[in-house]
Amino acid sequence: MKSAFLLTALAFATVMGQSQDVKAGFQVTLSNPQGDLADLVDDNLGFGIGGHLFIDMKNGHALVPRIDYTAYRKTLNDLSIGSDSYYDYYATEVKVSTLALGADYNYFFSGRANRGLYLAAGVAFVHGKVTVDVDAYDNYGYAGTGSDSETKNALGYSFGGGYRFNPNVGIEVKYNQVSFDTGVYGLNLDAPSLNASFICRF
Repeated sequence: MKSAFLLTALAFATVMGQSQDVKAGFQVTLSNPQGDLADLVDDNLGFGIGGHLFIDMKNGHALVPRIDYTAYRKTLNDLSIGSDSYYDYYATEVKVSTLALGADYNYFFSGRANRGLYLAAGVAFVHGKVTVDVDAYDNYGYAGTGSDSETKNALGYSFGGGYRFNPNVGIEVKYNQVSFDTGVYGLNLDAPSLNASFICRF
């Protein structure tokens, strides 16, 4: 994975050296979880924000290095998860977040980058975190709050498309796929999502 990240960084540096037309922008995302992720957060929508550079490679081709943070949460209403000699434990909330650093390739059907309808495909290095908030109770009642969390890294990919209404404003829909092996209660998390983003660049 480190080799893939280094190759991506090298390719990005090479492209930056060749391109003269670079724009900066941000994206705001509404994320519909799929698979295990949907089960974990009870199909609750996630929300994301991020930034990107848009590099015009001419003739309708573009490279888009980007960073995205997305968060999901689910309230569990004191779900019993076990006990020991002193306490009974109840899960109160599950939180899942991803931080993705990667790059997309865009192809614009108009032949002009940042204009009209386009296809998108990308890869990203994804840092995922799952946190379970827990309340503890003893014979006298509520005894305190804690949490259990695990972080993992994985390589993800995405594909989709979008439309630029003008050089500054557009929308994008992509399917993202990433899977984590994580230790929170033995959880293995397949975490695909269908994302819709508002994208603004300057």
